[in-house]
Amino acid sequence: MEGKVWQNLIDAGCSAAFIEQYEALPEEEQLSCLQRHRRYLLDAIHDKQLQLDRWIISYMCYEKEETKENDLRRNQADESLCHGRRKRRLCQYFDGTSYLNMLSLKQVVVGNVTFEPACRNHWHIHHASQGGGQMLLVTAGRGWYQEWGKPAQALHAGDVVHIPANVKHWHGAAKDSAFQHLAIEVDGTDTSTEWCEAVAEADYDALP
Repeated sequence: MEGKVWQNLIDAGCSAAFIEQYEALPEEEQLSCLQRHRRYLLDAIHDKQLQLDRWIISYMCYEKEETKENDLRRNQADESLCHGRRKRRLCQYFDGTSYLNMLSLKQVVVGNVTFEPACRNHWHIHHASQGGGQMLLVTAGRGWYQEWGKPAQALHAGDVVHIPANVKHWHGAAKDSAFQHLAIEVDGTDTSTEWCEAVAEADYDALP
């Protein structure tokens, strides 16, 4: 067999046994032999491609499942750091980190809220056409409560804040102290909460 033909068969991935079989054939049968072997190689390549495609799809599914599980864990973690029953939506209305433990969802809605130092919520309004509002019972630390247009009020353990309905306000921790309070919803008619802008950094930094 010519050296060039032999080398081409080797480069094509043909085994030594096939090359010997090919060499032993009459010249008129060698073309058919090559064509059969070509189909065999193409089928083998096709099978490998299918295996690769299945592996890629399986890996994509695995990645999506991992992403979904990671997103779920991240969302669950986010929910634990937010204030209010609609925890995920309210996360964006806090500067800093806060933790919520809902103590009661029946009769009277009560949540235990803990603010890390310098954490505060944005200005917001508890709307109601009748009744409504919120009570804060301070249980630990030092913090602030402020109504729109009024000076900020320092809060310490034991203080009680009665927040009227339809009054714009914010509350949160002092810069150097964690802060904890019970938030009690006051029953009312047509109640809703409107979240407004963040407390200005300069105004918060000016507090002692």
